[in-house]
Amino acid sequence: MREPNFLPAIPTAIGIAGAGLLTGVLIALGLWEMALPTAILTGYFIWQIARRTKAIINSLIRLREAVKQLPEGNLPGLSTAPGVELARLATALDEMVSRIREELGKLEHDRDRLGAVFTSMRDAVITTGKTGRVALINPAAERLFQVKAEDVVGRSVLEVIRHHQLAYIMQSTMTTGLATTLEFETFDVPPRHFQVEIAPVHNMRGKRSGAVAVLHDVTELRQLERIRTEFVANVSHELRTPITSIRGYLETLLDGAMDDHETCRHFLTVLNDEAERLTNLVNDLLDLSHLEEDNAQPEVELIEVAAAAERCLELIAPLAQEKEIAISQQISPGLFVKMNGELLRQAIINLLDNAVKYTPTGGKVWIEADRVPEGNTVQIKVCDTGPGIPSQHLNRLFERFYRVDKARSRALGGTGLGLSIVKHIVESSGGQVWAESTLGKGSCFIISLDGYDASGAPFELAPEPEPPQQEISSANPQ
Repeated sequence: MREPNFLPAIPTAIGIAGAGLLTGVLIALGLWEMALPTAILTGYFIWQIARRTKAIINSLIRLREAVKQLPEGNLPGLSTAPGVELARLATALDEMVSRIREELGKLEHDRDRLGAVFTSMRDAVITTGKTGRVALINPAAERLFQVKAEDVVGRSVLEVIRHHQLAYIMQSTMTTGLATTLEFETFDVPPRHFQVEIAPVHNMRGKRSGAVAVLHDVTELRQLERIRTEFVANVSHELRTPITSIRGYLETLLDGAMDDHETCRHFLTVLNDEAERLTNLVNDLLDLSHLEEDNAQPEVELIEVAAAAERCLELIAPLAQEKEIAISQQISPGLFVKMNGELLRQAIINLLDNAVKYTPTGGKVWIEADRVPEGNTVQIKVCDTGPGIPSQHLNRLFERFYRVDKARSRALGGTGLGLSIVKHIVESSGGQVWAESTLGKGSCFIISLDGYDASGAPFELAPEPEPPQQEISSANPQ
């Protein structure tokens, strides 16, 4: 099939002109019979040219309107827009539209994917334009700097991050084109540590068009590094003290003190105490290490609080009798918790041991437990009538090796790890532990755990009281 086109309109026009001239000559010669067919043929040619001309003009108008929509993102089908004469052009344009539509689909898919990654990143991301002003900011950065994207886009970096060094390096990166890594600390309370990677952004022509900064929150990492450093230093110090004492006494014995029976016995007693202190320290370190293992999953059982407390008081009774300290319990019946029974007893014994050690002779130590009013938890309290703890120390009592009175704690044989072990035991069981104290009146260490009844069913929350019904008066307010 031959492709149609509008080039035949040119010879048709020439034919019409010739036919019109011939018709005029025939009429002038009086040959009407021959002039009539010529006139009809001429009219037909004129009608065909007018029809084709109108079709071409209308097709070009429709094609022009369709092409105008392309920059606006509208991609209409063009194959039906032109007339027959413009079929080739329409087909080419239609193929172009199909390719553009396909490329736009890919770009939208990539945009959506990058947008999902950008918004779901835990790290804060800030991008700037070539003017150095914020061009883009992700939700993590919004939370970090407590701003809204719509409020900060177009503003200077310093207005958003409020950190001069970071703002300066981002500006410098756009100037030099060199990637930079920086670590800085925020002015929050408590402060947070961030490691920042800053890199230039280039456009399709390879020119620098801005910079991007990715902020990694390394606060926990730095805290772990600090805890590890402090832990090593504390363990070294705790081990050095008894070892130094043991070596000193042994050297004295070897230098001749062994010949004095009384001196030798005294030194051996001290050596035995220091060896016991080392044993306790190593045992506490092993217990703490075991509790911190991720794969440590102790067996959980339904434990009656009263029975567990009674057993702990029996074990602590000899130490309390030596100091003439009265011990007792005040525990409501029917209180149960779900956790490892041995770990619960270890936590309570650690608290009772501390209470007896730090309570003066003739004092009192007791353990009480009850259901929290209008709650589904059980609170176990170990209280004493000791000297109390200053308020500034309460938040740090459960840190490893933390002591309020270091000299007294070591004299009493404490390792500084007992409360830390209690904290790990309780928190691994889904509970909480804290201390309350008043100077000169004693202290209370409180363990809060989910409570259960004897059948193992959790305590139900008490229904909230209904608001009082307001009486509506029917009297006329006037």
